[in-house]
Amino acid sequence: MNAYEKKFLVEIQLSIHEIEAVLGTGFRFMEMDGNVPLIQAVAEELKIIAEAVEELSRNHPVFSISAHRIIEIGKGVETDDGRITLEDIKSVLKNDLPLLKEEVQQFLMQE
Repeated sequence: MNAYEKKFLVEIQLSIHEIEAVLGTGFRFMEMDGNVPLIQAVAEELKIIAEAVEELSRNHPVFSISAHRIIEIGKGVETDDGRITLEDIKSVLKNDLPLLKEEVQQFLMQE
């Protein structure tokens, strides 16, 4: 892993930690319903993660399919064209983000 790749991996890791901090411990996903500031904060971090994953994937197809779903959500958040729903965001948080977090940690430990 070179310094360029490590930069993006650390960026992903930091954004995941930021999402976890915003959601807090004992978070229930129904708490997101109607909480616009929370949704916006999480969506912004997902956008950052998506950009970093996409950049890393250009040179090395290193991530699972979960990461590619995060890219799609991030692009949808960025364009704000209404195709990304709160349920999509919740699904990524529940199903895809934990897998990406584990993958990133494994890559950073290989260093």
